[in-house]
Amino acid sequence: MPRRKEHIVIDARIRQASTGRPVAKLLEHLQEIDSKHRYTILLNPKDNWQPIAKNFSIKYARFSSFSFNPINQLLYSVLLYRLKPDLVHFTMTPQQPLFYFGKQTTFTHDLTMLKFVRAGRLPKWLHAWRMKGYRLLLWSAHRRAKHIMVPTDYVADAVNKYHLFTNRKTSVTLESSDPPLKVKAKIPESAPENFILYVGSAFPNKNLERLVKAFGILKEHRQDLKLSENITLNNLKNGQKLNLILMTSYLQVLFPTKN
Repeated sequence: MPRRKEHIVIDARIRQASTGRPVAKLLEHLQEIDSKHRYTILLNPKDNWQPIAKNFSIKYARFSSFSFNPINQLLYSVLLYRLKPDLVHFTMTPQQPLFYFGKQTTFTHDLTMLKFVRAGRLPKWLHAWRMKGYRLLLWSAHRRAKHIMVPTDYVADAVNKYHLFTNRKTSVTLESSDPPLKVKAKIPESAPENFILYVGSAFPNKNLERLVKAFGILKEHRQDLKLSENITLNNLKNGQKLNLILMTSYLQVLFPTKN
């Protein structure tokens, strides 16, 4: 009688996001090295990723990564229980629902949300309650996790100080870059000779306002330096979205969207 393969569920709903890059690579290479376990990959319904390994399957989870809705919390827990996993790995803390008590591990990218809070359009009192909910989810995720992975020593130290009970179950898992491309690099024809390029999302903790101020100082001495001709950061502190277009020559930041 063939031995039963242990079932591992990976919550990869953030795979398409900027913070999901390591998750995408994890799924890509895990298929190449592990045929001993059975994997179920939870994806956002809009994600069209498909596995190539026979021991991998996908299931769509329509729940948002951070939901305080008790119905979503309950339904997501039911989904996990029905999968009957031996282990669930959450690729971003705190994705895990409060009502799931199965064996689990988690990856905590950082504690940025605790330091750079964004109320957005919410009243201050409602935002305060939302942050209490977030801290509850974070505490619950760290408390129930059999092991916690973090990307740097700095984050490990921050997590261990914030939740003292995590000290003996935290490991640093470095996020490496992709292998060098085996093609000859080409300089875009439209690229200026001297430019500043920012790559990433536009949130208050990214300190883009300081970047623009620094660029203004540099511009006084380097007239040839390029960043963008259309920049506005007026609503950045309010947590509104900024659409980013990453150009090969410079970064262009568009006006905040209204939705």
